[in-house]
Amino acid sequence: MKADAFRKELRGRRVAVIGMGRSGLDSARVLNDLGAKVVIGDSKSAKKLWEQCQTAQSMGVPLFVGEDYQKALDGVEWVIVSPGVPPDAAILQEAEALGLPVLSEIELAYRLLRGKMLAVTGTNGKTTTCALLKEMLKTAGFDAEVAGNISADEMKRTLISAAADSTESSVTVAEISSFQLEHVDEFRPDIGILTNLSADHLDRYASFSEYAAVKSRIFRRQRESDFSILNRDDPNGRQCESGAGVRLWFSTASLPQEANGSYVEENRIIYKEGDKLTPIGAVSEVRIPGKHNLENVLAATAAATAFGADAQSIAVAIARFSGVAHRLEWVAAIDGVDYVNNSMCTNVQAAIRSLEAYEKGVILIAGGADRDDDFRPLGPAFRAFAHHILLIGECAPKLERIAREAGCERIECLPTLPAAVKRAAEIAKPGDTVLLSPACKSFDMFNDFEERGRVFRESVWSLTANQTR
Repeated sequence: MKADAFRKELRGRRVAVIGMGRSGLDSARVLNDLGAKVVIGDSKSAKKLWEQCQTAQSMGVPLFVGEDYQKALDGVEWVIVSPGVPPDAAILQEAEALGLPVLSEIELAYRLLRGKMLAVTGTNGKTTTCALLKEMLKTAGFDAEVAGNISADEMKRTLISAAADSTESSVTVAEISSFQLEHVDEFRPDIGILTNLSADHLDRYASFSEYAAVKSRIFRRQRESDFSILNRDDPNGRQCESGAGVRLWFSTASLPQEANGSYVEENRIIYKEGDKLTPIGAVSEVRIPGKHNLENVLAATAAATAFGADAQSIAVAIARFSGVAHRLEWVAAIDGVDYVNNSMCTNVQAAIRSLEAYEKGVILIAGGADRDDDFRPLGPAFRAFAHHILLIGECAPKLERIAREAGCERIECLPTLPAAVKRAAEIAKPGDTVLLSPACKSFDMFNDFEERGRVFRESVWSLTANQTR
């Protein structure tokens, strides 16, 4: 096998891993276990990376951190870069000047992978699509596992770790970020899915066009025997290049005669292949709310069917799938009020889609780190779906201005997330939904969106001893 040959090739190779995040440390561990001569470099100080340094030292891997981190390149043959390292970082420019191949963690993982890979990228919906796709495949009898850039509480595994343990029967459902796609060469999923595209990470990319082009790399190396799956309802995604793979679509409306894929017709989910129409199940059986989640269901359905899962298994998985942590996660019902944790909502389009999932009675908690995002599209959604808006974080003043310009009146700024939850409980009435949907990154107040979601849950649970969970 190609993967086995590559594993043998790694023995004795001098490899630098740049970045000591989760995927960087896992890459170092796997390479070290396979006999490579590994060093690790990170621009942060040893003080800031104390725990990571302890992990690296337990492997016996040399470290170069802080001002010395560029010394990690001395004498190496390859460079593996973690997704958190920006593409214009000085150490990567130096590696390029030295003629060193720079590979991402997912490129390394792909070369190590035995079995098949189904890869999912896009601005929103990746984790839900991955989790549901895995359930569809497992229900159909496949040995499926989720890995990659996935941060849900119950499923955290780097792609490099999953690839190292893979077998010929493994089916790896991989969540792939744009950052991970920046340094790929041979990377080629058997099935690639692009959920949607909207403005995001523009603090890293010069333009939306550049961001979209990086996302499209998921399809770049595909062959005619592979599948590329795109969202026909999304104008941005619809225009992406999809490579040589068989193109499939998903849509909440009907598909044109020449198109194949999954779609909705008369409240039924259908899979279309030429003139053959396969009923999957009723839309009413989808338990996760919102049109955006119906799109995620359709994307997973197209991929699972193309991979060979039967319609009944797909329908069973859809009917029992209740969602993923921090993505419209129902937390509690207290005094007739539902509390919903959507902390993963870190951009404008995700916030709009989340609000649209609820017809009325939303008390919205939003706000977070200020990354110079354009919040103007939120105005109409605020006015249409939120009857009270509670704002936190650096972006609170900007969001307040957007909300008032849209005609919203009931707006308050709170100092902390627990204070916002407490205030929401004071003003909520039976039938309301208190929705944490920040529309912003979390780094002004929290380490990540997961910590933010946990704080929301704990704040809700502390409201009363009589909550229903």
